[in-house]
Amino acid sequence: MSADTHRSAAMASRNTDAAYWHHKLYKGPEGDTPKVLYCSKFEVSEKRAQLFLNEPILGFDIEWEPGANEKSGPKKNVSLIQLAAGDKIGLFHVAYFDGKSVEQLMPPTLRKILEDPNVTKAGVNIGGDATRMRKWLDVDMKGVFELSHLFRIVKHEGGVNFKPVSMAKQVQTILHLPIKKDDVRMSDWSRPLNVEQTHYAAADAYAGFMLYHTLDNERKLMKPKPPLPAFYETGGPLVLGTGEMIHKGGKRTAGPVVTVDASAAGEIEQEGEEFYDALDALDHLDLNSGIAFAPSKREKATAAPLPKSTPAKNNPLPCPENQRADTWIRTRRAESAADLKRPASDSVMRAYHLWHVQHFELNEVARFCRDPPLTMNTVASYVMDAIEKENLPFEQDRLKQAASVLPTAVQRRYRHLLRDV
Repeated sequence: MSADTHRSAAMASRNTDAAYWHHKLYKGPEGDTPKVLYCSKFEVSEKRAQLFLNEPILGFDIEWEPGANEKSGPKKNVSLIQLAAGDKIGLFHVAYFDGKSVEQLMPPTLRKILEDPNVTKAGVNIGGDATRMRKWLDVDMKGVFELSHLFRIVKHEGGVNFKPVSMAKQVQTILHLPIKKDDVRMSDWSRPLNVEQTHYAAADAYAGFMLYHTLDNERKLMKPKPPLPAFYETGGPLVLGTGEMIHKGGKRTAGPVVTVDASAAGEIEQEGEEFYDALDALDHLDLNSGIAFAPSKREKATAAPLPKSTPAKNNPLPCPENQRADTWIRTRRAESAADLKRPASDSVMRAYHLWHVQHFELNEVARFCRDPPLTMNTVASYVMDAIEKENLPFEQDRLKQAASVLPTAVQRRYRHLLRDV
């Protein structure tokens, strides 16, 4: 939304629709507003849903008939499903589809999107919507993101807790315009949508999309920066930038405790966590003398003893970024476990996914992987181990940058990988 567009809306009379937030305030590079795709047929919905397959973040909402109850059936309990991406909004009018069975009311591609844990579906009070989808359309939604949780973490209004914050409140606070909430939301959604209903349904879903991105941008500027809240279905705590965790019920706990393994000070296991955690201790040593850096479990190092370090167990933060990485790891393990003699550990693979697939910088990966954060050396070694052991793709410039944070002797450990970088 341009500054001029916002200014015009802010100055408009509240007696006109021009004063309220809506999706048509946003325009693409060519001046086009988000396209609204209204689908009243199963077959059309299946085709239109495919347009949303490659979208990682979607605004989500549903509408149902007021007064719908246990005897009303699925069409009245889930009448309309809304998805929103940057340039398009899908309105899937389930109540107007032919047939009554779940198979006749839920297009396969739409189901795939809603059940995909790698696709974030953002909305307000979305947990109740997910329950309704499961009960009436047998859709087990994954990647369910409650915007109220992110709003609480970013704004701290009313304290950081799990209490919902209304869509109207979030839009007014974050997008700086009121959103129109009138009697249309209580109208009959089982009939063909009129102009007011279409506008309302499209705006609600698009608000979810815009709130997610705007709030996330604000989160990224916070110091210390908190992780994204966990998906609703995981029941994970809200995590502050300090590492403090707020659990449902109000309980607060500190971040994961760092444990000390005294025996690790004199012996570094190449495949264990101690190998990576010891990298910081090696920064000031002369590592160019040709001494082997990482002896095996049974072989003691012949170099001078390393300064004592404090190895810590990996405790990845409960957040959507790590959940996406873990889903990818499980899928990859299922597909290629038999082909790998010595697969990389989950910790290593998680760091790689955050760095390469989700494109986070090393310092950001460090915070996702553990609290307290891993060292930059550790993350860089994780990334290179994953690439080397599992023959994973990488960007040469970024790998070169990652290698630059490692001591020279550690770089030699990956000399075959770095030879052509």
